[in-house]
Parts: sequence; structure tokens; C-alpha cells
Amino acid sequence: MKRIAPLALVFLFALACKNEENSYDQRVPQNVTKQIKEKKAAEVPAAAKPAGSTLAASSEAANAASPQKVELGDGLSYTIITQGTGDGLKAGDSPKLKTVLTTPEGKAIWQGDFAFTIGSGMAVKGFDKGVVGMKTGEKRTIFVPAAMGYGAAGKPPSVGPNQDLVFTVERQ
Repeated sequence: MKRIAPLALVFLFALACKNEENSYDQRVPQNVTKQIKEKKAAEVPAAAKPAGSTLAASSEAANAASPQKVELGDGLSYTIITQGTGDGLKAGDSPKLKTVLTTPEGKAIWQGDFAFTIGSGMAVKGFDKGVVGMKTGEKRTIFVPAAMGYGAAGKPPSVGPNQDLVFTVERQ
């Protein structure tokens, strides 16, 4: 009798789990099921969706809102995270920019407000070129190759030789 009781418990537990699996769909609220289906539909490549369908339209809207990478040449690029308004920055402007500097691996190097004059040589070449065109309220991530950053010398101890840089910049 003592050996049968544990086996009976295992059997009852397995049966209860099976019933839980079968009743899962009945317990999920309809709005959650709809959100899951919409998310899966959005993951379908646009080429696989018929033109003019709601799936194609929702995918096009998502792509329009997603950040676009802009290549500036020589490995320098940026991605706009938040759109800004007004006139873009140009050579000679002296903006105050909220800046976070990291390595491509995400290691923090520096953060704070940075005021400088664009084109004056006060900043590394990649940063100088990467902020041109920024509008008020805009936030962008600038990917700076080592050659347009601190180069072979680096900036010890925080920036090593030939270290690529990532600036996350917000124009206030």
C-alpha cells in the first residue's frame, strides 16, 4: 500500500497537468490572444504579404517608425532614435548636447553635457560630423570608427588604441 500511494500521486499530478494544458486557450483573455496574433503577423516579411492587405499596411507603418541607419562614409554612421524639430545643426553652431559615450560592447566611458563649436576641432572628427543636421529634441546614436575617434593613440585610460566609439546624443 505504501508503494502504491506515491504512484497514484504521480498519476494524479500528470493527469492534472494534462487538463491544465487543454484548458489554457479557454483561460487566455481574448484581447491577449489578439495581441499575440497581431505581433506574429507583424513579424511576417513584407514580401510574403499581399499588397493592400492590412498585414502589409501594418508592416509598412512599423517600418516607417523604426530607426533608419544613415551612412556618412568611412565607417561613420548614425541612427535617429527620436525625431526633432526646427533647423538642423551646421558648422559654426555651438550646441549643448547631452552625451553618453560607450564602446560598441556597451562599456560606459563618459556621460554629461557637452558644449562645443561644430567644426572647431573641439571634438573628435566623427562626433563633429555625426551631429551635423541634428534638430532640437532629436536623439541619435553615432557610430564612430577608431580612425575618426581617438585613433591608434586612444585616450588612456578610458579609450584604448584603435577603439571604435558609440555616442548617444540628445540635442536639448
